[in-house]
Amino acid sequence: MSNIDIYLQYGISSDIAEDLLSKKLRISTIRKTSIKKLITNFNISENIARFIKIAVVRKKIDENTIYQLLNRNSYICCCCQGYKNKNYIIHHIIEYSKSQDNTYDNLAVLCPSCHDIAHSTHQYSLTMKLTSDQIRKSKYEWELAVEKNKVDKSSMNLDIYDADYINIKRIDELAYKLFNQTNNIQISKYLIDDKIINENGEYIYKNREITINHIESGDLINHYSNIFKHIISYFSPSIVNLDDIINKEIYNKTNYMCYYVGGLYGRSLEGNCTLLHFSRRKYVFNWILDNNYIISNTSAMRMKQRSIYIVYGIIRSVDYDEEKEQHIVDLRPYFIGMPTATINRTPKIRYIHNFIEKDDDR
Repeated sequence: MSNIDIYLQYGISSDIAEDLLSKKLRISTIRKTSIKKLITNFNISENIARFIKIAVVRKKIDENTIYQLLNRNSYICCCCQGYKNKNYIIHHIIEYSKSQDNTYDNLAVLCPSCHDIAHSTHQYSLTMKLTSDQIRKSKYEWELAVEKNKVDKSSMNLDIYDADYINIKRIDELAYKLFNQTNNIQISKYLIDDKIINENGEYIYKNREITINHIESGDLINHYSNIFKHIISYFSPSIVNLDDIINKEIYNKTNYMCYYVGGLYGRSLEGNCTLLHFSRRKYVFNWILDNNYIISNTSAMRMKQRSIYIVYGIIRSVDYDEEKEQHIVDLRPYFIGMPTATINRTPKIRYIHNFIEKDDDR
């Protein structure tokens, strides 16, 4: 925990915290020092002196809660997204004096400007006040936006814990078409000996029999992970997140490289294949996997149940099933792994409803 975060635990803003730190004013010192001495000895304004004296007698917010809140909001105000002010403060949605509630659900990251508006007592204009419902809504939407941004960045960097599926034949074919060689990817003697690449780093472009054992090697997994990072980088201007096109726009994205992060359901098919799929509204997304490219038995087991995955592929076709009234999206899988960043898909109405219930209880 940083020194600034210690002040944030008491509802002191980041800019005031930096000033207090520069003056070596610890929380314990503030408690023992009178308002008059804070003003005269430490050159603090009367308003700030009175504010911090009240703040430091509160029960401090748990440091894990502070970390979660700041991380999920990217240290930025959830109401103005940092437009008004880059500094931030931990705000109690239901005032601390009324609730003494330091739980995550009752806290929001605001800038000092929005914080002042939230505490405004202006009686003549609703535009001069941020209500608790407005702050909750802004917090929910901003946290989703931050979360999605982290997922997008992580996805473009192929940040995964484990690879469960690598279709090396498709990756070979696509990489050969795009680059004709391994470029600056580190060359392993194993890959040369196995006749995957030649001594110049060029792909040996030929059909070869693939077995599960063929991709169990850590060298080979790392090699194809690096190759696929180059492929992602190549497609980065046009690669699409399926979450952004779960609507009729997807009909215009045939043959686009795409990715999806979320829960996928799996089941075995005839012909040594596995189906991974998910449904959203009237859209059904299907990836049919050749089991020869599944990395391990553990990977195969995960694919037979609901698992959180990041899956990269190409949109092959989109058709409408009139009988089921569903849009069926067929995708060609290239690379599947366990993502380091995921998205919370709790429906907004449920999230807000939880808050309302808590307020009613009070």
